[in-house]
Amino acid sequence: MLKKKNVFVLVVLFILLGIIIMSTSCATKDTETGDSNKGDTRTEAIDGNETESAENVETAKLQPNLGAADFGGYVFRVLNRTTTSPDAIDWIPRDVYAEAMNGETINDAVYKRNAYLEDKYNFKISQIFWDSAEITKYIARIIQAGDDLFDVTYPNFANAPVLAQEGHFVNLHTIPNLDLSQPWWDQRANASLSIGGKLYFTSGDNAMVNKDACPAILFNKKLLAENELENPYVLVRNNQWTIGKLYDMCKGVAKDLNGDGAMNYNDDRYGFIGQRDSLTSFLHGAGELIAAKNTDDYPVITFAERAFKAMEGCFDLMYDQDVSHNAHHLEGIVPAIYEVSEKMFMEDRALFMWCRLRIVENLRSMETDFGILPIPKLDSAQTKWGHTVNRYVGVPMCVPITNKNLERTGHILEAICAESKYTTIPAYYDVALKTKFARDAESEVMLDIIFNSTVYDVGEIYNFGNFGYDLIFMCMKNDRNLASMFDKYLPKMEKDIEKVIEKYGELN
Repeated sequence: MLKKKNVFVLVVLFILLGIIIMSTSCATKDTETGDSNKGDTRTEAIDGNETESAENVETAKLQPNLGAADFGGYVFRVLNRTTTSPDAIDWIPRDVYAEAMNGETINDAVYKRNAYLEDKYNFKISQIFWDSAEITKYIARIIQAGDDLFDVTYPNFANAPVLAQEGHFVNLHTIPNLDLSQPWWDQRANASLSIGGKLYFTSGDNAMVNKDACPAILFNKKLLAENELENPYVLVRNNQWTIGKLYDMCKGVAKDLNGDGAMNYNDDRYGFIGQRDSLTSFLHGAGELIAAKNTDDYPVITFAERAFKAMEGCFDLMYDQDVSHNAHHLEGIVPAIYEVSEKMFMEDRALFMWCRLRIVENLRSMETDFGILPIPKLDSAQTKWGHTVNRYVGVPMCVPITNKNLERTGHILEAICAESKYTTIPAYYDVALKTKFARDAESEVMLDIIFNSTVYDVGEIYNFGNFGYDLIFMCMKNDRNLASMFDKYLPKMEKDIEKVIEKYGELN
């Protein structure tokens, strides 16, 4: 027989077990009903994109498949861009070199990563800067002269294809010690940027700036509440965050605050602040591309009916000048057009602002709370999100053909990229962006969506027929004649694809 004491213990255990089962059942019910007032949106399944579940998150640090090496104090030279332009200064690289620890999360992570690798393999990292407006010409000139002045370079995605087709870069698949199948290399970039199996530039965790280059929509929580608008986090969760919904929400918030009968960036309130690059971003947000790859790894134009619909929705929003402010309409009027947009948003004079994620850090002093959202979809039938890695500020990794020791270069690049996965990327993503700059837990989920759905559009990056470039300039004159423009550009786009395939076929 059980003693009274043991019976009492069993009764208590059964009661506790019952409470746990009831709690679990209630939590499950709240999640299934989708009640916007229950729990955190992080518990919800957002979309059909591949995301890491808790059981798939790596618990142990993966090591690159590299042997021991002593590079004898070799100075590894990285050529990067710099600028004095107030509209581009945010894009000076900060992920390559740090002189010393200074208490800043990202700086210190870069310093620690470099110190660890420099000690392990006995080399030093050196960063060489060249003005961003001239770096493409500089790279071409140095390589054509046969000068070995840098081991690796990071031009932007707009210029890398031109340099690659001129034969200035090494096919990354041929570099010893580079294992591009590893998780610290961006598999979307590898798949999208190769042509005919040859890859002359790509991205990985060593290029933190390519996360900065991803787009997002910021929203002002104060204006949202004052206008009694729907919670956009719930719209995202319910797959109702679309271009049309964004436009509808903007209409009721825009207002001529000074009563002069005309909307003005100095005084009035807008529903939406955007810029030229927003057009491409909305195209990719709709799940569409200018060009994709066929089974032979060659580009084919895919811009079709659904892409036209996405652009029409974008035109409706951005061309309504009573609702939307286009930053680029201030070119030649103010010295720093993006600073004006940030100021307007911080002064509660816009409900939504399109931006690249680097800009979130500039809003640290904003008094009103804001949230971070993914780029809207075209419609609720769409299952996946899409977020452009911007071709003008994003940077691919390129190795010049003048490089004298590819084995050493491959070893160092693989080591840097692998170590970045566990140092600089967590510092950027989990500490700086999610904790220091984002204002709420929901934004963390939105950032996961953004980073899990990056897009490298081969048609935009290679700019076939100049279509991608001229597409974004349509918004400078509120041009809606997209169909006639596309028909005009299509033959040149297809001819450019043929040229790229031919040129790549001639390269090693």
